[in-house]
Amino acid sequence: MNVALLGWTEPVARLFDAALAGEGHSVARVALDADAPRALARCAPEVVVLERHRYVDVGALLADVRAQVELATVPVVLVGPGDPVEVPGIEVVRQKGRTLEIDALLAAVNRAAGRYAG
Repeated sequence: MNVALLGWTEPVARLFDAALAGEGHSVARVALDADAPRALARCAPEVVVLERHRYVDVGALLADVRAQVELATVPVVLVGPGDPVEVPGIEVVRQKGRTLEIDALLAAVNRAAGRYAG
């Protein structure tokens, strides 16, 4: 499965690259900038994993992503602090402080892709 990591910093993205590749997924990294929705569409992900940053309007970003025809129904996994009430209907992995369990992320990616509900 092709997974896009959107907005992840290099050291953390490298860890997730390895974990996702170990599960048989291919990974594309996409920078969190004005071209992100178009860059995501070009890499044709089956799941997008977005690192939530406090300075990003997640609702507006996902509206721009969903406006891309190729991404209109692609599942999104949102990872980060806070309560994503402005973005209903997506898979959420809550990150407390600066720790995140890789197993929780892998499970969320698989749930988002419809692979299992566990």
